[in-house]
Amino acid sequence: MKIDFSKERNFWFILGLLGISYLFFLLIQWIEHHLPESIQGVIKMFHFFTIPLIFYIQLKIFENYLWKWKIWKFIKIVDFPDLNGIYKGKFNSSFKDVNGKNFEGEMTLKIKQSFSKITINGIFNSSESISTKAFFAFDDLKQKNCLYYFFKNKPNKNAVETMHIHEGSAILCYNETTKQLEGEYYSGRDRNNFGDIEVTKVE
Repeated sequence: MKIDFSKERNFWFILGLLGISYLFFLLIQWIEHHLPESIQGVIKMFHFFTIPLIFYIQLKIFENYLWKWKIWKFIKIVDFPDLNGIYKGKFNSSFKDVNGKNFEGEMTLKIKQSFSKITINGIFNSSESISTKAFFAFDDLKQKNCLYYFFKNKPNKNAVETMHIHEGSAILCYNETTKQLEGEYYSGRDRNNFGDIEVTKVE
């Protein structure tokens, strides 16, 4: 989820930000000439840092807010969806319940996302998980960018005795029309459980 500088459009995007930074620098210089000389002397001491600072501020604003604007998808600077929000739905697992059937349960996903970082917090019947690494990658079969992430799961006090802290992975694809995330997960190590996930954005 970083800007790929190997793509020409991203190179021009960064160059554009630098150009805007320089224009702001010229504006500051113009304002500076209309200030008392004593203040001008202080401002000139920081000239060297002005353009890098303005550039950094622009990147931080883009990182946290502006990346959500649809224009960035149109010009392909951003090629992944905005998943910020709370999702509720269900999951099923290869784990067998007391009746010998595949376990099914309700779940909630809380997703916090910026341009370069995304965190997924999963809340289940008897456990809670947090993502340890997450990224978007293109799924050739679904023909869309899907969310891939690794997680650490910690059981609640009401969990079965055989359940313990474990790690796993998941892949979820987003349907912008229905606001749904659908995919599958796998619990690693000795649990070796897998299943499907289907959640819908509620807020």
